[in-house]
Amino acid sequence: AMKKDREIVHAWDFICDRDTYGQWSPQWLPPSGWMSIFQTHCLIENMALPPPKGVTVRYRDDYESCMYLSATDRSVHSIVWAQWSDLLIENGWEKDTNLFAFAMDWRLGPPSYLGEDQTFLRFKTLIEKAVVSSGGPVSLVTMSLGGPFVALFCADYVSEDWKAANIYNFVSVSGVYGGSSSPLNTLFSGKWGELIPSFLLSSSRDTARTTQVLPWLIPAKSVFGAERVWIRTPYKNFTAADLATPLREAGALAAADLWKSVTHLTGNRLAPNVSTVCIFGTDSETVESLVWSGDGDMSRPPDSVTSATGDGTVLHESLKACSDWQFVQEQPVTTFTVTGVKHTQFLTHRPSMELFLKIMLKDDPIKRVERKK
Repeated sequence: AMKKDREIVHAWDFICDRDTYGQWSPQWLPPSGWMSIFQTHCLIENMALPPPKGVTVRYRDDYESCMYLSATDRSVHSIVWAQWSDLLIENGWEKDTNLFAFAMDWRLGPPSYLGEDQTFLRFKTLIEKAVVSSGGPVSLVTMSLGGPFVALFCADYVSEDWKAANIYNFVSVSGVYGGSSSPLNTLFSGKWGELIPSFLLSSSRDTARTTQVLPWLIPAKSVFGAERVWIRTPYKNFTAADLATPLREAGALAAADLWKSVTHLTGNRLAPNVSTVCIFGTDSETVESLVWSGDGDMSRPPDSVTSATGDGTVLHESLKACSDWQFVQEQPVTTFTVTGVKHTQFLTHRPSMELFLKIMLKDDPIKRVERKK
């Protein structure tokens, strides 16, 4: 972020940087400590759409930014694709020859993919560059949100002829194709796993409600049906047929409106019509429904949650929706499930990485590098 006379939203904002004097500073969680905890509050506010006045936020559009979440932290907590990238390079792939990474603003959703950010256009341009550089169609490998992003790109943005010429296959790891309750919980409570201190959850919730992506990632009727209950209160239960009402009651008006426009972009609607490999974890306890007791006031966080099976973040049905594309597209769909491996643990789980390598080596794509040489 770049800051110039950042506005004061709360009293504790006085301890935060208000001016970076023309320099960009990383927006990542700082080290532990009381002062750092208060600074985290400012970072959370800065990530809102739009950010506070005087703040400009951008994502790093380079290969390294896709390897680690932080520009400086190289611990396991910051790893994204680093170990997968290293594995491919060890086995003959070459960065910027037949190995590329695509960076994007994770806060955005379908309305921006075709809008001002032109995310889909930038993605298409990178794929075409990779095809020329590597000498043939490419594999698209995604984690979590990257799955529905690529699936929607394939389903809506490019033609069948273009896909046949440019995409060899789509490898989806922990893809979220019907939403899940963890993003729903974030919209109501502000929780992002265990990252946010409890006294900052209110600010986290307010920022979460400004994003475009979270309303897209809450449970969808197309995958879970219209009867399953996601929100339980003493006076009424809510299903995926109408999650706008509880969002409105909680004060998340923008999220409620956006949900109505994107909830159909899920399940079989996302079938990409390319050869697909689905990899996901199973048999981990995962948040299912949110429960309010007492007066059922949804302007406060839920009092408890119920659980079902999934990968610890995404429920099984949403992960399995990738496999179900075999019934609606001609191109093959292959599924690998890994018991007990949680959502992002695949990024450091060696047996899963070796499985991925076998998939990538199946047709010896390294020959594309040899042709290039």
